[in-house]
Amino acid sequence: MNPQRSSVLPFAVPGGAANRASEDNAPDEPTLEALIARFKLVSRAQILTFIGKARAATLVRSGERATTLRVRKDGVRLFTAAANFLAIATDDQKKLLLGATDAFLTAGVSALSVCVTVGGTAKSKKGEQALLRGRAVSVVEAIEEEAATRRDVLYTACLPLTGGDPVWTQRLDDAWSRDDRTRASLADSLARLVTEARELARDATARGVEHGLDEAYLHATTELATQLKGADEKVAASVSTQNVAQGDVNWWRGTCIWFIKTLVDIFASARRGDPRIPELRLATLKALFSHPSPKSKRVPVAPPAPQPPQG
Repeated sequence: MNPQRSSVLPFAVPGGAANRASEDNAPDEPTLEALIARFKLVSRAQILTFIGKARAATLVRSGERATTLRVRKDGVRLFTAAANFLAIATDDQKKLLLGATDAFLTAGVSALSVCVTVGGTAKSKKGEQALLRGRAVSVVEAIEEEAATRRDVLYTACLPLTGGDPVWTQRLDDAWSRDDRTRASLADSLARLVTEARELARDATARGVEHGLDEAYLHATTELATQLKGADEKVAASVSTQNVAQGDVNWWRGTCIWFIKTLVDIFASARRGDPRIPELRLATLKALFSHPSPKSKRVPVAPPAPQPPQG
């Protein structure tokens, strides 16, 4: 591939402040879309020909240290700068930049394209995930409220059917319970109460006592208890189907960072052979490779010698 020559060189070149400021004064900001149009994107397999032997955990840790936006900004700027210079470089300069092949640049731009796409998808899915969870929780809370009300109603409807029998009253109390710490415990309590109510209703009917505990009502109450018992799992399922593979996002960020840093190092090495080759400077990713200077060691100062008393 032979990238098109550009009149704008978005990189630092030796020869004074005017040249170094050319990137800031560039009339056209480099874009990822322009890079994608300039390079034919390749598959992950071809990207892995350059980065495939790197430890995935190392790339993920590197990707955790930068946002997709920071990777995109430096990546677009520096790949554009490299491509622009290589379009006008002399044969001797290209011999110093042997690592910056078309295949390397294409793989780097392809990785950057995937990184931005995956990062954007992850951000979108997180918003969808929060919305889905909010909706699911609202539904579950409504079921929980209905179940609590139904339990109270069923309990009080059963009391007149006990005939004052303390054994029946105790059975209803045990079934009703007061353990409302979880939705599952409320569901179990409601289900137990339905079981006692069904038996009590049959007993009351045999004694000729009228009541409103028909089978349709009790069946509907059992269904409500079942819905509540599986409610938390449904909330989790509604979110897990939209889970974002953050590890993949970080891997692509780390891969792009490797390509970007390698490109910067290729140009830095070439400059030692020809200072006219531009320096590619990290900006948004600079902090990832900055090492604080060691603190200067303080030389201990001896305390002043005691003075003899005046006298």
